[in-house]
Amino acid sequence: IDLDPRLADPAAVLAAELASEDHEEWVRHTPNGRLIPRLKLLTVKCSPFVARPDAVYLITGGMGGIGRQVAGWLIAHGARHLSLMGRTVRECPERAAWEAQGAQIRTVAADVANADALVKMLADLDAEGLPLAGVFHVAGVTADQLLFRQDWPGFAQALRAKAEGALVLHQATKDRPLDVFVLFSSITALCGLAGTGAYAAANAALDALARWRRRQDLPALSIQWGTWEGSGMTATAGEELAAQWQAHGLMPFSPTTGLAALEALLSAPEVSEAIAARADWSRLAHWAQEEGSGAELYAELVPATDATRHSPLATRHSLETLVRESVAEVLGLTVTDPALDRPFGELGLNSLAAITLRNRLSGRLGTPVPATLAFNHPSVAAIVRFLTARSITASPAPAANRARIERMTESEAESHLTSLLAELESKSRR
Repeated sequence: IDLDPRLADPAAVLAAELASEDHEEWVRHTPNGRLIPRLKLLTVKCSPFVARPDAVYLITGGMGGIGRQVAGWLIAHGARHLSLMGRTVRECPERAAWEAQGAQIRTVAADVANADALVKMLADLDAEGLPLAGVFHVAGVTADQLLFRQDWPGFAQALRAKAEGALVLHQATKDRPLDVFVLFSSITALCGLAGTGAYAAANAALDALARWRRRQDLPALSIQWGTWEGSGMTATAGEELAAQWQAHGLMPFSPTTGLAALEALLSAPEVSEAIAARADWSRLAHWAQEEGSGAELYAELVPATDATRHSPLATRHSLETLVRESVAEVLGLTVTDPALDRPFGELGLNSLAAITLRNRLSGRLGTPVPATLAFNHPSVAAIVRFLTARSITASPAPAANRARIERMTESEAESHLTSLLAELESKSRR
């Protein structure tokens, strides 16, 4: 819930929103009314990007896979001076070909979040009489880990490369007349795939910075990228995460497609943030519905028939069928596979898959189930027995939950919260 500081009575607005039966995942209240986000397809009249041959373009993460793709694209569009920044200087296989086209390539070994190093680099450019025309912030570090296992050093590392680096770039260049300031964000900032919490938070900061710069009349474009073939998240993620993204509807796209999207978005000066992804939006919406998180966001991209086709009440006739189908989907099996009758330990169900199964069942049942469900009840039959004993049915019950909470006394509510906190603390130590 985003409350505009100009609201006359933000506390009253917050109370009304919390009591609302309209379960939007994201809401913003301004003096002009209540706003909710919806994704829309963007149609752009693409015009060729023309780089300045007399100025420098800075690419952070410039020696990585995507950074080198952007460098080659800039040179093909007329750039003749590039500064490639990375934590370490790595060999660029394309460098000789770029220089043969007349480009001058500078490589800088520096942490993008190191303000002193960036200031020195800009001072060196000034000494050569070369203006800075554009910034492409591609640098990033993934810290894939389930949140309850994430430690602060890992989280901070992801924030430093993306979020802190972007702020340093902003501070160092805000008084320079840039033509472009492009932030390479990620679609994980929107849909928050399991294991990418730190990376998603870091990229969400880029989107916020782009909006803030636009309000200051500064150039900014934040692109929430999907998965590039052979580069970025796709190159560093394990097979399990890559398979998870594809199962949710995110397919990798070629560098040629990615660069075409970059050029198209640079042709739309009114756009400050956008998604560029090869996605099956119906599958993403279905997944968000099962996770109980932000399915409304896709309402204008997914026809109503698609949005309702996967309704648990329409397609699930029994608890056993629901559990069996959910386990099969998580493990990549068919629902008729005899292996589903075996214990999960024999099927290779790991902690990430267990959390995915818990989230999927919670979304389909419309009520929370324990995070340790698959470990305490390690088979389809055991889960069905457990859920049956709890009298869980495949229908949501948010109103009943709210009514039960409202009937609690203060001491009962405090006791309930204490017990939940103790349970969470216990799980975080496992």
